[in-house]
Amino acid sequence: MNIFRELREKKGMPAAALDERFQLQRGDWDGWEQGFKKPEPELLEEIAEYFEIPVKELREKNERQ
Repeated sequence: MNIFRELREKKGMPAAALDERFQLQRGDWDGWEQGFKKPEPELLEEIAEYFEIPVKELREKNERQ
């Protein structure tokens, strides 16, 4: 499963709410989930902190997708 979808579903949030939370353009989170887009590397730290996972784990899973 895609790491971004997994994280979103664990929080029970819609992708649009995460776009807003991280000040993304509308549809960016969905794009990450579908593999059409990748987040900027500097944003991964903020995402990891929010979802309480090690940034290294998030980077590794993001790179494998």
